[in-house]
Amino acid sequence: MRALYERFLSNRESRETGEPSVVLEANADGVPRLFFSEGFALQSASVAFERLDAQRTPSPGGSSPGPLSQFEDEDENEQAEREEVVLGSYLDTVEGALVGQLNRSSDDFFQALTNFQDLSDQVSATVSMVRRLRSRIRSMRCDAVRGVLRVPRLACRQTNLISLQSKLVAMREVKQTCDKVHAAMLAEDYASTVGKIAAAKKTISDHLRDVRSLSHVAKRLDQFYELAISYMGSRWVNFAVASTWTTTRQDNKDERRRLSFSAAETPILELSGGVVAPLVEGLTRSGRMPHILTKFQQRCEEEAREIVNTVVLEYRAAAPTDDGGGGNDEGNARRSGSAPPLQQHQQNGDVSAARLNALSASAFQGCFETCLDHLFTNALAAIALHNFLRDYLDLAAAARDASPNDDDDDDDDGGGGGGGVFAEARARAPAVIRAHLQELKDDDLTTADGLAARSARATRSVAEASCKRMARLIALREEATSKSKLADLKKLWDVGSDFADAVDAATRSRAAASLRRALAVQSKAFLERQHARHKNELVTTLDSEKWQQVDVTPERQRALDRLATGLGSTGGPDAVVVSARELPPTHGRPRKELRGAMVDATSYKVVWSAVRLFEMVDAKLAVANSLPGLAADVVAKLVDLLRFFEARTRQLVLFAGALQSSAQLRTITARQLGLASQCLSLVIALAPHVRAAVAERLDVPSLLADLDAVARDYLDHHNKILSKFVAIIGDKLVEAARSLPKTNWDDSRHHNQAPTDDRRSQFVVDVAKNVVNMHAVLAKLLPREQLQEVFTNIYDLLATKVPHLFEAVNPEMPHGRKRVADDLKYLVSNVAKLDVQATNLKRLDMFIDAKYVSRNKQQA
Repeated sequence: MRALYERFLSNRESRETGEPSVVLEANADGVPRLFFSEGFALQSASVAFERLDAQRTPSPGGSSPGPLSQFEDEDENEQAEREEVVLGSYLDTVEGALVGQLNRSSDDFFQALTNFQDLSDQVSATVSMVRRLRSRIRSMRCDAVRGVLRVPRLACRQTNLISLQSKLVAMREVKQTCDKVHAAMLAEDYASTVGKIAAAKKTISDHLRDVRSLSHVAKRLDQFYELAISYMGSRWVNFAVASTWTTTRQDNKDERRRLSFSAAETPILELSGGVVAPLVEGLTRSGRMPHILTKFQQRCEEEAREIVNTVVLEYRAAAPTDDGGGGNDEGNARRSGSAPPLQQHQQNGDVSAARLNALSASAFQGCFETCLDHLFTNALAAIALHNFLRDYLDLAAAARDASPNDDDDDDDDGGGGGGGVFAEARARAPAVIRAHLQELKDDDLTTADGLAARSARATRSVAEASCKRMARLIALREEATSKSKLADLKKLWDVGSDFADAVDAATRSRAAASLRRALAVQSKAFLERQHARHKNELVTTLDSEKWQQVDVTPERQRALDRLATGLGSTGGPDAVVVSARELPPTHGRPRKELRGAMVDATSYKVVWSAVRLFEMVDAKLAVANSLPGLAADVVAKLVDLLRFFEARTRQLVLFAGALQSSAQLRTITARQLGLASQCLSLVIALAPHVRAAVAERLDVPSLLADLDAVARDYLDHHNKILSKFVAIIGDKLVEAARSLPKTNWDDSRHHNQAPTDDRRSQFVVDVAKNVVNMHAVLAKLLPREQLQEVFTNIYDLLATKVPHLFEAVNPEMPHGRKRVADDLKYLVSNVAKLDVQATNLKRLDMFIDAKYVSRNKQQA
């Protein structure tokens, strides 16, 4: 690069003097900027100079002269040569500047390369010096410590010997422990066995872990440990059978069922030799108590299943054989001298539904009570074990809290019995607990709260399992129980509820929820079956109802009195047994002597279907009284039954559906309407008493709104029947009015003759007869107030309808008008004789006087 630069300077003819690089940079300043712009391409000298002229800025006085303006006077050839010369000078200047820059850059690069080489040589020398220094230091260190190494080696040897001695001592202790464990196992002292094995295993794991010669000893200790724990666990689990316990309380149901799940009423368990406390100590120390509690729970559940299965088999074996067709395999097996196979009695370990349904109601009741008695005894045994374990842990914790840092005193006085909280706890503890309390170490109390809680859960699970087992028993016999009598179901309900209350009180939980739920389901099934039977019977009774009055027997009247006086029901059809095929009690007694139903000093003449309806209502009230938990369901069934009776009665009587029913009535008479009205009135009168009977057993009083709505429906139906009587008289008026146009009021044959009944017009005779007959029928059926209400409406109808019908009756002769007036007055007088107030008939008298009597007076 330097040679190129020198050659460039030698070839360049320059007049300037000074430093070449400075001269080149100065000359480069005279080169137009266009030559240094990006994208500049040299095509020809003329083009380059044209671009230069185009970039120049005009001067204020005109255009500035371009670089070629000085050659304008020359010819074209000279001008072209001049342009090439100027352009060449520009290019030479630019080239020179570039070469100068490259020259300076290469000098700097070579100088830096030289400096780097010098620095590399210095680093290599320094590394060599460090290497030599390290070698010297290593030699000095070896010389310094070689003589001192014997001291730590001797100390390490001494430590190893001491460690070997301690390991040998520990091995001797482990060997002695094995002999003691073997002797303790032979003596069945499993609690101390577990403690000794635990100490030996801790020694092996802490100090003799690397001693391979003790591997067989460790395995043997593990075998002894598992055997002892297994035996203690089996002993604890065997306490699930309540017969192994003896308590200081009397063994009776009432006393056992009052036992609560609290330490205050825990029975003092007098076990031979005090075997429970060592078990608690050993199992707690070993940490196996949670697992043992799980096994204990499983054993209790298995025991409950075995109890139920055994009791059911015994009751089934003692039950009489009543199959009749020789199809009873169990009976055939007994007669042949062989026992029936267990598979016939059980399905997957449970009692089969067929065997339970084959038991009679009394046999199942006894079976149920026996199962509950045994299961409750086992539940109390589980509760006693839990209380024992809890008291043991609590007293031990009290001992630890009383003297937390005084281990020496504990060794001297047997666990800190000198005073304080622990002394009071020991004084209250049973002897069987006090005998083993001082052996419980502090380290064993770290999980005391967890063990107590787990034991409580296991105990509640045992109680829940017993209740679920009994709930399963009830569910399997659901169909047979739903067909039983209410008295039998009530016994089952009472016994099951007492057991559930006792279990809940003992466990302080809802452990018997499954049993309560099963009893509720069974009771609802009974109610559903009863309601279906009642409804089907009511359908049949109403379809065949002749709507004739029946006699209310004294037994049924006493049931009505009990309901009306608030004494409650005694069972309805279960107390007064009436078959659905029984004939209505009308035969054998004259109609005048038929007794009505008395409610609140009012007598109601009723038909057979109404009597059956009351008995069904009484039966449902008996269910509510016997099974209080079904009060809401009973209200729903009562509402459904009453609504059905009202709707069907409306269809049969008010809408004349009885003409097409199985009763095949020819017509619906006023007497039948009156009897239907009396039946509705009876239900309306009983509605408040029924409401009061179920209100006290309902948790949700809003359910009574349905009963109130039913009572309003009955009242509306009753009012429509009363209106129907008025409508009947209206129809009779219209029918009798057809004879008015045919009547010749001016007939001379009736002139000057005294009016008699046979000479009255047909209209008057028919209307008077129908009204009188209606009164005769209703007076025997309706109360005085209702009779007055009906005939007040009938009189209003006569006072309004008769004038309208006689608007067109205008006799021309005076005797004709007199005859009309006499007939109408005859009608009024006959109607007025009835035993009701007839104030509304005055309007009819006024009409007669105004239209007929006053007109004759005017003409006279």
